[in-house]
Amino acid sequence: MIASLKRALKEGFPMLKADFLAKIKKEELKRIFRGNVEIPLFEKRLKILRENGKTLEQKYKGELVNVLEKAKKNTLKLLQILVSDFPSFNDFAIYKGKKVLFHKRAQLLISDIYRTFKGKSYGNLSDIDQLTAFADYKIPQVLRKLEILEYAFDLASKIDNKIPIPAGSEEEIEIRANTIWAIEIIKEKLKPKIPNIKSFEIDSYLWLLGQNKTPNDKPYHLTRTIFY
Repeated sequence: MIASLKRALKEGFPMLKADFLAKIKKEELKRIFRGNVEIPLFEKRLKILRENGKTLEQKYKGELVNVLEKAKKNTLKLLQILVSDFPSFNDFAIYKGKKVLFHKRAQLLISDIYRTFKGKSYGNLSDIDQLTAFADYKIPQVLRKLEILEYAFDLASKIDNKIPIPAGSEEEIEIRANTIWAIEIIKEKLKPKIPNIKSFEIDSYLWLLGQNKTPNDKPYHLTRTIFY
């Protein structure tokens, strides 16, 4: 997807313009995402791009920097704005009657801003240490490989046999929740040696570690979702 967006910018598609995204045509997006297969969840991606472009245009004069200004460069305020004004970032689930907040993509966006600007200028965000791990499919795979996360037999069998885990199911919610909690435990263990270690930094390290693939790697869980 990232390669497609870079290609689109080179080809002259104004991907960074809110007014373009708000009215992007299906044919244009198909051209942008062209490849040997159709990108999954195409219709939802189209809807999200239009939705985000429209919100930026109508509420923030077409500029993401105005979202940062409204949040007064505070991480938690920025997170609340993202999940409130941009519905596709409102990543939560209901588990046994209780609302569980994950906000993976919203938190990832905030950490990307922080790291891109190295904690300065637009990246000078207060409360950045309040971000959790980004609960996706890759981190639990790495945690399992490191024997930090262990699956129940039935769940392990589904994952190893590449049987899809439905989005919002108890199993999927438990995988994501335990991923976040595992990172918090790791952080507490590391604090005596690295006092300022942040959850998302551990997340990034594990994600990069997961790129070192070996023939014995077990699969990651398969869930069709817009949230990760």
